[in-house]
Amino acid sequence: VDVEHPEWGNLPEIPSPAVYSETPTPPVGVSPNVGEHSEEILQMLGYSPSEVTGLVSSGQIKKGAGKSKL
Repeated sequence: VDVEHPEWGNLPEIPSPAVYSETPTPPVGVSPNVGEHSEEILQMLGYSPSEVTGLVSSGQIKKGAGKSKL
């Protein structure tokens, strides 16, 4: 099964090893980019938006190319 990646086009996905007779297993989708969820995770851990911005600005964390929900 191929999945569509926004940057790399169609990529093959390894199918689930579990096969059910009456329940289809949908494709999982693409993996997140490096750093794509860093901001959300740090804020969930209690970092303020300004602290996260400082970490990104100083290069201590990578800001991913994905769409941020912040």
